[in-house]
Amino acid sequence: MIQKKLSALLLTLVLCLGLSVPALAAGPYTDVPPDYWAYDAIMRVSDDSKWPDTFNGTSATTFSPEGNLTRGQFIAALNRSMNNEHWASLDGPAPYTDVPESAYYYQAMIWAKQEGILPSWLIDGDRIYPNTPLTRAEFCVILRNFDRWECGRSLDEMTDMYLDVFTDLDDATLGANAEDIRSAMLGWGYHLYVLNGTGAHTMSPNSPVTRAQAAVMLTRYWDTPKAKDQLFYDERRPDPGTPGASTAPWADEEEAGTEDPGTVTVPEETKPEETTPEETKPQTPEEADYIAEVIRLVNQERAKEGLAALQTNDAITGAAQTRAEELPTLFDHTRPDGSSCFTALDEAGVRYWTAGENIAAGYATPAQVVAGWMNSPGHRANILNGSFTTIGVGREGNYWVQLFTA
Repeated sequence: MIQKKLSALLLTLVLCLGLSVPALAAGPYTDVPPDYWAYDAIMRVSDDSKWPDTFNGTSATTFSPEGNLTRGQFIAALNRSMNNEHWASLDGPAPYTDVPESAYYYQAMIWAKQEGILPSWLIDGDRIYPNTPLTRAEFCVILRNFDRWECGRSLDEMTDMYLDVFTDLDDATLGANAEDIRSAMLGWGYHLYVLNGTGAHTMSPNSPVTRAQAAVMLTRYWDTPKAKDQLFYDERRPDPGTPGASTAPWADEEEAGTEDPGTVTVPEETKPEETTPEETKPQTPEEADYIAEVIRLVNQERAKEGLAALQTNDAITGAAQTRAEELPTLFDHTRPDGSSCFTALDEAGVRYWTAGENIAAGYATPAQVVAGWMNSPGHRANILNGSFTTIGVGREGNYWVQLFTA
């Protein structure tokens, strides 16, 4: 299990490095030299085009990377990361008696209280102690709650997978809130590679979080595919009768997919250089069982709606597996060579009138990934599309693909 996690972490690190500020670029802080271990992350949280100034410096020229992160600082940072004036201008009563209206985190605290970002056990009556340093456990619970609010993602069931790895997450160490903390640190943070252990078998939940550590974990969270933008979303090729769709009995040209209302459009990225596609790996017995279970669960949902069961075949399964193996490189409906996801069907010799694709990341079992898709309207629509007759499912680690055709 640890070996698999380390392998997946390498993929995450590649993504992080690809998005970070060049390591040798000069930075604005005299206490964060270019060779500092958290330099890239600190540059991102300080000045990023998508999340501008999430973390402010402690002065015009210092970041204080080894200083402890306080509750007020972290709530203000999460609020800024929304990059939305609405969240920066909420009105309401003073959230806590120890949060003065003049505090820079005042409005952020109103937002955090209204949206349940802060765990109830962190609040002492009407006080939040905003200048108290955050522990690793508290940091992870707050960020997990933020993720639930932002993306609606819950991974509590993943906690048991890692209980035997760490020895310092027992009830005696964590106290009355042990279950919530274990869920956040293991089922959410460790499972999504946001949080690493401090040793082979330790998490150090009660140790304070430094500002540098917080910057690194926050950028890992940003790079984790999420329901809001990339965790699972659908792409559909229009039906033949739709304006702009192909009138041929099967499509062999790239056509623009249509998205349901509420589906976030992923910005177009620069196409990478074309590379020779790697041969699709043969399925292991476990992968074959997982794929069969996804299809069974999908047809179970369709039966509830009175829809015919989807069939599968080797060609569409091969196309889906090809797509699954591409997702760690580029989590998008665009393939690494810049072409549409539907070209995988064409290459596999699949003939179709209309097609759809659902993709997902971060789920360990068929039940979890199908539940995630079914809880999202656009992806549910693909699964319950009455015109589709065939399904192919691919899996590469915790990356999943469904291809539908008719």
